[in-house]
Amino acid sequence: MGRAVALAQRAGQDRRKVFETYQSQISRPVQLAMVIASVPEPSRKEAHLLANSALLVLLVVAALTKLLSVFVLFPQFGPVPLIGMALLGIVMPVICAIEVFRFNGQIYMILPIFCAASLMQVLIHEIDSPLGLIIDGGLILAIGGLSLWIKAKVFPNIGLRGVKKDAAGAFIF
Repeated sequence: MGRAVALAQRAGQDRRKVFETYQSQISRPVQLAMVIASVPEPSRKEAHLLANSALLVLLVVAALTKLLSVFVLFPQFGPVPLIGMALLGIVMPVICAIEVFRFNGQIYMILPIFCAASLMQVLIHEIDSPLGLIIDGGLILAIGGLSLWIKAKVFPNIGLRGVKKDAAGAFIF
């Protein structure tokens, strides 16, 4: 369904028309509205491609730095504790990078939540290492801030609770 909606939008169909076309085929219109709103308008996508590419690079750098830290910490802690660290610190940024590469509007709301959790972890565990705190904290803040900025510029109709609605209760695409 998501690909069909994206193809229809890329073909130039109006978002409202796409919604009306597929609404009868899905049980929850809210999900369809989110899929439609998560596909960026071509002009906005093109205008913010550089910022999105920068976010992609930051996510890859975050995954690589976590991978390096896993290799450094492996002799001290062994494989078991590092599996969780690797899963969260490497796999999650890679998954987010894939969605950022696809310009999926839903990821730009999730990334700041991950960044807030990561920042709390950094503040707790790296309080004794000011350099590590600055480097990790700066990277996390850059990812979260850039994600929120792109979301605001490219996907302004996606709010905290889903796709925004007008006064009449219709989705704003």
